[in-house]
Amino acid sequence: MRKLLLVLVALSRVSLAAPTWLEGDKVLEQAYQALGEKPEALTIVYRPGGTQVAEGKLHWNTSVLDSGEMPRVRVEASVDGRSAHVWTIVFRRRQMVDCLVAAHDLPPGQLVTKDDIKVVHTPFDGPGRPLSDVNELLGRQTRRYLPAGTVLEKRDLVVRPIIERGQRVVVTHNSDGMVLTIEGKATRPGYPGRILPIKTAAGTTVKVWLDYEGNVRELSDSGARE
Repeated sequence: MRKLLLVLVALSRVSLAAPTWLEGDKVLEQAYQALGEKPEALTIVYRPGGTQVAEGKLHWNTSVLDSGEMPRVRVEASVDGRSAHVWTIVFRRRQMVDCLVAAHDLPPGQLVTKDDIKVVHTPFDGPGRPLSDVNELLGRQTRRYLPAGTVLEKRDLVVRPIIERGQRVVVTHNSDGMVLTIEGKATRPGYPGRILPIKTAAGTTVKVWLDYEGNVRELSDSGARE
């Protein structure tokens, strides 16, 4: 019985001295805090690995070695006042740009309007070229589903007609205080921001224009091109 108790005491001492595993992500957290940076603003050049340390009171010590374009941070883990492990973590700053992002989820085939986008200052290091000019995307439709916050690039958008040739088109016309409705068929595919000729039942050709939100308007209201 005495031998059994001695074995149990020995096992309990072993379990109390069992090492603790430190995850590499915990080390990264210390580095980000030391730099005062958000993770999305930095690219990790050297990622710290995890390690085992002895059981005890854990304390972190950090020091910024370089805060320039390639920030470096020294992270030290101490247990009960003794140094257990040291890491040197290297980052690269990401390029910060003003660009257009989806203001909300955009389904495939949606005609993009000013209400669908917003300008943000965000990290972007490619590949590709983010759009920054609203005029570059007006009149374009989404190629695929774009979640809110997606940085918009030309490859995500496509120019497609919003009215097909032969499609019925209706436009209102103001004449001497009277509102007239003109109806006809498109003589060619209609694109946002461009003039579209329509032919009425009487055989008359009337030119209208399509705004960047897909509405049919009188030609006199526009600066549209053929």
